[in-house]
Parts: sequence; C-alpha cells; structure tokens
Amino acid sequence: MGVYLTEYEGASTSGISPAVWNPLKIDVIRSNPTYGFVFFDDFLNFNRANESYQNVVSSGASLSQIATEVGGVITAATGTTQDNVIALQAGAGTGVQVKFSDGGNPGAFEARIRLAQTADAAFAIGLAQQGVGGTSTGLLNTAANNGEIQDVDFVGFRVALDDPDALDAVYRFSGNPLNVVKDVAQLITANVWYKLGVRFDPSNKLVRWFVDGVEVANAKVTATDFPADEELAPVFALKAGTTTNVTADVDWWQVAARRS
Repeated sequence: MGVYLTEYEGASTSGISPAVWNPLKIDVIRSNPTYGFVFFDDFLNFNRANESYQNVVSSGASLSQIATEVGGVITAATGTTQDNVIALQAGAGTGVQVKFSDGGNPGAFEARIRLAQTADAAFAIGLAQQGVGGTSTGLLNTAANNGEIQDVDFVGFRVALDDPDALDAVYRFSGNPLNVVKDVAQLITANVWYKLGVRFDPSNKLVRWFVDGVEVANAKVTATDFPADEELAPVFALKAGTTTNVTADVDWWQVAARRS
C-alpha cells in the first residue's frame, strides 16, 4: 500500500481530485502500465485536425485554444445561431478508454470545466459510446428548444435547456430513458471552474458522481438500464438554446481503469 496523489493538495486545487482517483491507485497505474491504463489531456497542443479526436463544429461556431490561458484550455463557442452545436470526443470515434462492467475492473473519469453563462445553453460532459463526437446530433438533441441527451450510452453530467443554471448527474443506456441520478448536483456560477468526476467500483456495482472531489450522487449498475459492458470514451458537447453566443471551457480531462 502507499499514499497516492501526494503531488496534489486536495479537491480545491486545479488538479485531479484524490477522492476520485485514490481508489484506482492512479500513481501505480502511471508507473506500471501492466496494472492499468490512463489517458490525460491538458489540451496544451490541441488543434481540431488532431486525428486522436473526433469533433464537429456548426457553421459560425468555434472550438480552439484560449491564447491567454497558460497550460492549455480549449473553448467552445456557439456563435449567434440557435441550435448550433460543438462536440469533441477522444478516441477518434472508435477508441475505447473504459468499460463499466459488472464483475469488471474499476474505472474513472474527471474533467475541469467552466461555463460562461447560466442560461440559453445545453451542455454535457462525461463518457459516451464511440462516434457521438463526430456529428452534431450525436450527443445532444439539436431540435429547437431541446438539447437533451440523445438515445446513446452516456455517463456523466448535463445542463438542461429548461434548467440551465444547474449541473445534473445522469446516465443513459441506449434504448432506455435518461436517468437523472441527482437533479441539481451543482448550481452553476458563471465563469467558475468545476471538476466533474465519475468512478465505477465493481466490488459493490456502484457508480459515483463527484463535483470538486466531493461525492454528490451514486447509482447501482443494473443490466437493464445502465450502459454496462459498453465501450465508452470522453466526450463533451455544447448547444445554443437561443441566438445568444454561449461558451464552455475545458482545462483537462482524464480517464483511467485498472486491468485487474
């Protein structure tokens, strides 16, 4: 046994949250690939042509680095066209970062995000089935006055158009309704950074949702309504609910899983 994440001071910092990652022994995974695997991106070298990512950006919208943010931050901006969408997914549409499997291995995801508004936007970030980052209708419903999670496998957080000042903890198994595990898991303050995490523990079949390193919700994995045994990869999407330009910033994200 050891002390993990000793380089991180705690949940209030800008780094990954010990409460999310300590149970995976993330420092051991980083030093020993036979123990597990990890993917971390701080977006320092991001560009839309990077073939390791799949993305879609509506006409008039944008997805780019912020030139004044040291260390790499990407920003998505919808422009002033209603229903414009930006989406980005790791794995180039086919890569698999993690599975949450009954009887499988522990896995987790976390990202640091900032929203510039508490109105007029739908947003989602977490883990989803491959390929949803390559089309405007992949993750968020693009119909007018909508923006709900599409009928796809997804585990993470969303901002709903009809409640745009709150982050909800949600999941969806394709073919089933969206499950809102925690409505208003976090009230949003515009231009404030939040760390949003999800961790799966196969020993008790629980998925746990975290905000700034604090558990805010959990749900039991079931065979009927949870995307267990589904291939998942990090994704985020932003949609404009009106003609107001809305933005979302992502500082970094990380996904990891144990091999045994």
